[in-house]
Amino acid sequence: MREFLYHCARGKMLVALAALAALAVPSLHGIASGQTAGQAESPFVLIIQMDRSTFAEDEPVVFNMIIKNTSDKKEFFVSYDTSYTTYQPVVYDAQGREAAITVPYRLMNRRVEEVVRDMYPRAVELLPNETLTHTVNLKNLYDLRTGAEYRVRGFFLPDMRNPSALPSSNILSFKIVRAPGLVKKSGVVRQERGVSPSEVVLLALTAEKNGTWDRLYKYIKADTFINAFPDYVRLYNTADEIEKLRILEEFARFLARRRDDYIKDFSITDEIFLPGKNIAYVDVVVNRYGPRLPFRFKYRYTLEKTRDHWLIIDLEATVLKGER
Repeated sequence: MREFLYHCARGKMLVALAALAALAVPSLHGIASGQTAGQAESPFVLIIQMDRSTFAEDEPVVFNMIIKNTSDKKEFFVSYDTSYTTYQPVVYDAQGREAAITVPYRLMNRRVEEVVRDMYPRAVELLPNETLTHTVNLKNLYDLRTGAEYRVRGFFLPDMRNPSALPSSNILSFKIVRAPGLVKKSGVVRQERGVSPSEVVLLALTAEKNGTWDRLYKYIKADTFINAFPDYVRLYNTADEIEKLRILEEFARFLARRRDDYIKDFSITDEIFLPGKNIAYVDVVVNRYGPRLPFRFKYRYTLEKTRDHWLIIDLEATVLKGER
């Protein structure tokens, strides 16, 4: 099925995706008003959902896009696993402007067809009244500021050959607040003999920079850390126990690959502990190689303490624009 869809879609891919690129960043009003006729003909409806409207600065902003087949027959759509292609949340600030997006291909002004050109699409089938939920952490897509209020609407592109964005039937509001429980590590403390979270991150980034991948992997809790990578999370969470082992082996090879944007240097800027929990955050500024200028990122690592060891379980990366 996957090869059949690929060959069917390939012939019209360039023309269709060129039209999709024009749809990628329109205004909220423009998309919603322009899709009325298309939405009436679509067998799908999109509803968005969040479990609350207030999120602390240190926690993920979980956003659910629920696709429902409203027709009386089985329908399918074409999906790509790469972030921000088939499923596109759009976040707006209080002034109605799109929030600062951190999706790499958008920041580099790459066209969508470049992103999916060599990828096989997947066919997702839905029975009548059946739903599918796509979950994403909005912090992985946008730079959400503490103290700010936002609105979000979802857009669903069921077929790249006919790139009409189906808007969600609802719009949600949420805000980011400061986490009152966060305690920064400071002052004179009792000497501990274990390796601290920031030291674990230091060792992990040094291992990547030096290419000592066997050392890098031992600082990671792989079966949890894999959820930070959109290309793997769905495959892993829907696999059986035997298939999960194979996916983890592939994930290890992915982490050990030689990257063109290799680490040039990095600096740990903060270490934060959640009181009463075996969880810590480590903030790092990382400079990676770029052909003209280095790419500059802010990484926030989440670590969990297991017995006497801290292991990396999550990573949020934000592109630092306007800095060199």
